[in-house]
Amino acid sequence: DAYERILELRTGDEDAKKGKAEAEKRLRALTSEPIAMRSVVTGAAAAVLLMFQVAAVQLRPPPTLTQKGPTDVEKPTATKRPLATDQLVALETDLNLDGALALWAAQDGTAHGERMRWAEQVLEALRRAKSAEALADPVKAIRDLQAVDSVLDDDPDLKDIRVQAAKAALETLTDAALARLAEAEKTDPTMGKTLSDQYTEADLTAEHLSSLKATRLSDAARLKQNVLGVRSDLDKGFLRARTQNGWTTWLKLETDIAEGAADLGEGPEAKALVEKYRSDFQAEWRKGLRDRFTKGIADADEFVKAVQEAGAFLEKFGLLGDEGAQDQFIRELTGK
Repeated sequence: DAYERILELRTGDEDAKKGKAEAEKRLRALTSEPIAMRSVVTGAAAAVLLMFQVAAVQLRPPPTLTQKGPTDVEKPTATKRPLATDQLVALETDLNLDGALALWAAQDGTAHGERMRWAEQVLEALRRAKSAEALADPVKAIRDLQAVDSVLDDDPDLKDIRVQAAKAALETLTDAALARLAEAEKTDPTMGKTLSDQYTEADLTAEHLSSLKATRLSDAARLKQNVLGVRSDLDKGFLRARTQNGWTTWLKLETDIAEGAADLGEGPEAKALVEKYRSDFQAEWRKGLRDRFTKGIADADEFVKAVQEAGAFLEKFGLLGDEGAQDQFIRELTGK
């Protein structure tokens, strides 16, 4: 507009003409190019905006899985029933095994499953130990009972009761086994030896057994084995002394009796056996001397040996120097 006013006043002004022409050229550029340019700018802006939106989605933290939504369903929690401890303790204390097993079976298996398994193992073993079959074959029953040794004290509320009950059952079975052995020794010595060997097998007193080692059974059977061995040896010694004569043979038998006593130990059965052999030792030796003198000894040398043996007997049993005892002994030998 300014260039036009100048040209109205000075129509020949060349500078005004050039300025007007330049202005019109710029105006045409501004009115003809913006549509294309605006589409490019708009597209670029849209792309940039999309990039920001994608980035925002990627950077947003994922929802928490435990966070409850409107469609989540609350699952009900199962209620665990408490163990009937007092009733179970009372039943097991009274050895009411059937009642205890029934009550254990009614407990909550989800909450107390392991304790229920222990109870079933122990109580069933105790029930079997009381059966007629167990008393008929007590060693097998003892092994069956020992199978639960490792779980006897697993239950903290019942371990003392179960250990006590199992030990009592073991003692009952041991009594039955020893009675069977004693009967077999009287009626069938071969069976007695077989049973004695069974009762001393190592697994019955194995180290892993903490409460149910069958020690009394094993020791008693081993003692009987020793008694049989000692008795056999001493019986042979008595036979030699009776047939061979001579005070040295009898004194050797006395040494054998002392060694047998040491092998047998201090048990009442061992002591009774040793005392019997010691008593028999004096009586048998005295009888042997009396029989020889009363029958008569023709050989002079044998007579001297017999007199020497009689002197050894008096000295051995403290009769030498006791006139009354000596006179009594001489009368026995001479029959006067």
